[in-house]
Amino acid sequence: MLRRVSAEDVHSRMDLRRVPLLAALLLVASFAICGSALAATVYRDRAGDAKGAPDVTWIRLSNTASAITFRVRFASAPPLRLDRREGWVDMLLIGIDVPPLGPRPRAPGGEWPGADFALGTHGPSRVGQLVQLAKKRAAPVTTFTIEAGGRTLNFSIPRRALGSPRWFTFSLAAAREGTAEKSGGVDVVPQRGTYRYRLAGGR
Repeated sequence: MLRRVSAEDVHSRMDLRRVPLLAALLLVASFAICGSALAATVYRDRAGDAKGAPDVTWIRLSNTASAITFRVRFASAPPLRLDRREGWVDMLLIGIDVPPLGPRPRAPGGEWPGADFALGTHGPSRVGQLVQLAKKRAAPVTTFTIEAGGRTLNFSIPRRALGSPRWFTFSLAAAREGTAEKSGGVDVVPQRGTYRYRLAGGR
């Protein structure tokens, strides 16, 4: 809360007529800082529970009025790898279900017939794709840029791409894909069911 500014508080050379303008600028700046991340939730996963697959340790979701940001942390770097000689690539897939909810994922780590959207990427790619799921085919919605920093992948999607819901449920899978001989395991987060994320700043 801004206190009243008296003449004694102000340097003798300062124009007091500028004080209201300064207060307004400070107020605008505070809104800008608070608006940069309206909500953030961390979902943790036990390290060491994935054999032969990328091992996810936590997922952090946050949002602004226009974007939803995902931060996915892995047990080792680089998060997603590629080996052309051995013929395998790591992948990341996140399923999203917006209200009204459909059927839950088939446990453990099975298909999710109720998911409305899926977003994902492969290997060291710096681009991912969001698709809308339908009974017969998946329709591309948008692509997004991926930033890698050590063991963490960061990416954002437009909030309106999901229809601007107030909340949604999601499930993440990280796996190693290849031939039958080279395929690895899968790390599903959560191991059963879904997580729920409530967006802030909605209508």
